[in-house]
This record gives sequence, C-alpha cells and structure tokens, in this order.
Amino acid sequence: MAFERPHTETRVVERWNRVFEALSASSRRRLVASLLEVGPTESVALPEAAQRHEDGDDQRAVTIRLHHRDLPLLADGNYVDWSREPFCASRGDNFDELAAVLEAIETAAPTFPEQLAASGDGHGKSDPLQYERAPVDR
Repeated sequence: MAFERPHTETRVVERWNRVFEALSASSRRRLVASLLEVGPTESVALPEAAQRHEDGDDQRAVTIRLHHRDLPLLADGNYVDWSREPFCASRGDNFDELAAVLEAIETAAPTFPEQLAASGDGHGKSDPLQYERAPVDR
C-alpha cells in the first residue's frame, strides 16, 4: 500500500513550494524586500525596486525579465499586484507568506553556516540573499 498524504497536507506542501519558487530569483527577493520597506498600500517603481544599485544589468533586460517571468510568477501566487502604466508593483493578498519567510531568514542569518553567509562574489559582500537590506547585528 502506498503512502498518501492527506489533501490538506499536500496543499501546504504545494504552498511552501510556491513560496520557495517565488523567492528563488534575486530580482524577486529584491522586489519583496522593496515592498517591505514601504507601507502596505503603497507601490514601488519598477524596474528599480527589483535591481541592486551595483547591478550591471541593462535596465531594458531587467524590465523584460520582470514582464515575462518574475511578475507573472509573483502575480500568479497573488504575492504582488502590478501594472504596466505606470510600471509598478504593490503587495498582493498572499504577500505575507513571502514576507514571513524573508523576515525569518533575516533573523536567522547570523546562525547560518559560513558557506551560506558569504555571497562568493569576490567583492567582500556577505549578503546571502543578494539584495540590499539593513545590516544584521552579529
């Protein structure tokens, strides 16, 4: 007899998988972090909110990636709402799921193994999530 997960447990696992998929790209993590910095009903300008200042990415390339990959994925999970004119994003109904995970990671960051604490970018940056954030006291 094969083990079958209860239907509710399967839905919870699927939600976790969606959260991790949504947070798997640095541009999406930066967008979520940017939305955490503004009020719950405010929006952020795109593509700037999804880019690091030191990113060498062409703004046009970032905009295309946002339009075709990042924003549809985030909107599909109801994590963000976005518009083309003006090009901006705001919190969706399920935004708190992503916010809770990022905030938990921020809190636990000082306890992470060194290989997860260093970005390995060769520039001395130690941001495991690769987005700008307030420094964590260590």
